[in-house]
Amino acid sequence: MNNELDPDGDLILVLVGHDEGLHTNGLSDETALGENVTMERSVQNEKIRFRVSSKHLCLASPVFRVMLQGKFKEAAVLLSTGTVEIPLEDDNPAAFLILLNIIHGYTRKVPRKITLDLLTQIAILLDKYNCREVVEAFSERWIDQLRGDVPRSLTNTLLLWLCIAWIFEEPAEFRAITQIAERESPGVIEGDQVNSLPIPSSVLNSINAKRQAAISSTLCTLQSFLQKYQGSTILCRKGGTPGFNCDAMVLGGLTKGMASIGLLPPPIPPYEGLSFTKLVGGIRDMQLPALCDSSKHPNGWELYSSPPCGVKHGVQSSINIIEARIRGLSLSDFGRGKDHG
Repeated sequence: MNNELDPDGDLILVLVGHDEGLHTNGLSDETALGENVTMERSVQNEKIRFRVSSKHLCLASPVFRVMLQGKFKEAAVLLSTGTVEIPLEDDNPAAFLILLNIIHGYTRKVPRKITLDLLTQIAILLDKYNCREVVEAFSERWIDQLRGDVPRSLTNTLLLWLCIAWIFEEPAEFRAITQIAERESPGVIEGDQVNSLPIPSSVLNSINAKRQAAISSTLCTLQSFLQKYQGSTILCRKGGTPGFNCDAMVLGGLTKGMASIGLLPPPIPPYEGLSFTKLVGGIRDMQLPALCDSSKHPNGWELYSSPPCGVKHGVQSSINIIEARIRGLSLSDFGRGKDHG
């Protein structure tokens, strides 16, 4: 399949087709396609050729500029023969066509609405060829129309949105998505999980570190309560035998509660299979009775004048503080963001 964006173009880019429509792959059903959009379909593994202008690509992309005007063999062939063919088999044809139409000024052929998958493929190309600026007039509209689909919990689109928020430098979405990842990821996010998505290891490492720190702090909080009640000192304010009995009930409830949600023996880093959200949910559901909490006469007045131990309240208050610290990441921490610098 041949596509001539510049009939006199001196550069031919060769991509490999997929089994979906070249011009409709990832386009929303409600998309305003613009004029003269061919509704052809590509065949899987079919080679798709784009005849384009090397000057346009060199102006838009420093990567192509180095490739075609530097010391690479492509530049030498172009200089000696006046034309060159470059295979780009890893690039998505539908996303590349949109990018090429923008670069060559065919704005009426650029879709006004696209799917999340196609936007992700475009983001991959923008990162690869370092040309995000050329699509800004369109990307803001694309993202605005998809913004309502930003995940509110851990879903299979979370990493796609993380990629988009990173490449297009969307600070609010970046913070919200990384916060979800920190709270709800059940394990370390490895590089192979992001596949070809251009998400830097520094971002993944920060998410993993904050997740692990939050889980570790929560486990340390529980262990500190457990160790306090395992000691010989009576902690209940009532003291004496009533206080001893109350402490024993707290210790028993805490021990059984932790064991029931798999925290005895304590899990070890990197806490595979355990998310902060799952951990906190289990702790909040734990039964943590204290004898003095229930020491009331049937008529409603307390049998003891001292206030109750409130160990459950103490545990949950500590967890609330830890949870409030998980706020996601800021683009500015990585030297990015539309308002950075």
